[in-house]
Amino acid sequence: MFARLIVPLRDQRRARVEVDHVDETASTYRRVLYEYDDVDVILLEGIFLLKRAFRALYDAAYWIDCTFETALERAVARAQEGLSAEDTVRAYRTIYFPAQEIHFRRDSPRDVATAIVPNDPRLAGSGQRRARSPLRIRPRDCGHHATGSAPPQPMRSSSRSSSA
Repeated sequence: MFARLIVPLRDQRRARVEVDHVDETASTYRRVLYEYDDVDVILLEGIFLLKRAFRALYDAAYWIDCTFETALERAVARAQEGLSAEDTVRAYRTIYFPAQEIHFRRDSPRDVATAIVPNDPRLAGSGQRRARSPLRIRPRDCGHHATGSAPPQPMRSSSRSSSA
């Protein structure tokens, strides 16, 4: 998806890609067209986005910190996947959490984040590192890949500023 959607958005400020999409509980795919034009900011959200293979694509990265216990409580309450509470717990304990542990060992996502955003009352007062460096927006020459960044703009006679 990065090569077909994110990289063209970054490099050309537009993308058009049709993909097979499936919802968590669906048994069939459906075609979905993603079409964007004149994109100024790309903001990605999701798990495993701080894998080593993707890091060079981002200007800034934020780690949303949450314990597995709180994540599981929220997943059960959300019931987003359409699973029963029992099936959600099983899926998180047998698939999601083990995959996250592998990601932590291989990629150290918290260590490479621009900033860590605490999102769990269980972590209050833990003394965790909040920010590694400030977010800097570089007009004209920014990398425009992830949160807080914008693609380079064509030269114009009037001045234009970007902010996130």
